[in-house]
Amino acid sequence: MMADVRDKRKASREKNIIYRGVIYLIQALAKQIRVSFFQKQLKNEIEQAKFEYGLLLFIETGLDIIGFIVIGYIFNCLDHLAIYLITFAMVRMNAGGHHAKTFVGCFLTTSVLALASVGIMTYYSGPHFIYFALGILSSAMIIMMAPLDSISKPLSRKQKRRCKVKTVYFTISVMALSFALYIFGFTDGFKMMSLAIGAQMLTMIPIFYKYKKGEKNYENVIE
Repeated sequence: MMADVRDKRKASREKNIIYRGVIYLIQALAKQIRVSFFQKQLKNEIEQAKFEYGLLLFIETGLDIIGFIVIGYIFNCLDHLAIYLITFAMVRMNAGGHHAKTFVGCFLTTSVLALASVGIMTYYSGPHFIYFALGILSSAMIIMMAPLDSISKPLSRKQKRRCKVKTVYFTISVMALSFALYIFGFTDGFKMMSLAIGAQMLTMIPIFYKYKKGEKNYENVIE
């Protein structure tokens, strides 16, 4: 029993070391790019830190995209995966939602949700009104819950109002586009968009629940 516990702890430490090593390499790359090409334009340490952080997010996003392309080719679902991710991102960028603690966790969570949606679309042959109901109900819940900020990205009241309006606009636009795809016979695209909206709604529920409970991490209102 103790040996099993030690093995698990050792494996956990090894994974943590690998993850930290990958993050260190990405941070070093971001710093090198900043020093080599943008050092003169950045006047102080605050601007340099902001630039490196933005570049770090850009590199991580690029790695995510490469990973999703690889997954799409492996499972032969690149087109469906692209529709899902674009829809998910359009609704999420103003609505907010659950964030994984690491970018690897974010990638894995998004990949699982995306592949599950592709699987449902592929193997579920039920009536189309189920997808209509999913899209409409999920859109209504997203609009009701949005926007959700976090301690890492607090929103002022003015920013919340702006995000609310954008969430309503993009969510309704996405739903209208999905209905248009259905009308013109692109039922797979319609299904993927409905599932993506449903997945985004699911990522918001735990944060909305904590927000309503008044937990510190989710009551960031700035005057």
